[in-house]
Amino acid sequence: YLDEETGHIEPADMSRTVFLDFLAWMRDQGSTPKDLYAVNSLARLLTDLKREGIVPDLPETIFLSRGENAIPKVHSPKPFPPDILSAIDKLIADETALPRTERLILRLCRAVGPRISEALMLPCDSVTYIEGRGYKLEYFQTKIDEWRKVPLPPKLGRDLVTQKQW
Repeated sequence: YLDEETGHIEPADMSRTVFLDFLAWMRDQGSTPKDLYAVNSLARLLTDLKREGIVPDLPETIFLSRGENAIPKVHSPKPFPPDILSAIDKLIADETALPRTERLILRLCRAVGPRISEALMLPCDSVTYIEGRGYKLEYFQTKIDEWRKVPLPPKLGRDLVTQKQW
């Protein structure tokens, strides 16, 4: 890229715009997935070099933002098989199969879908009740680094509030 497009670049000239031009050039060159993974690694390296003060002349602190990965990610979640879901539903329905709190976590995961680590770390104020609208759960999704707000079924919302008060 430096030989064909820009020539020699000083660290102070290595901006995010130049890096994104480099990424576009890499994609146009018929690069392999391995090459594009190297672009992601280079973006991380440049970010770390700036953040750690090793190359303080770099003008940017982030070269690729979230969602700008060189390799686009394809999400194709694999649903649980029906027999597993049926077994979980039986555990939830049978009040003698599991302790109440474990059944409550299963109900929450089955209804809303948080990661188990997120469900276990819910703060006490994560469930709220809004008159006329019902119960709402707000929790932090660690994988995507964002907050999620979802409505809750009334009985699950009441049970979570009861658990919180306990």
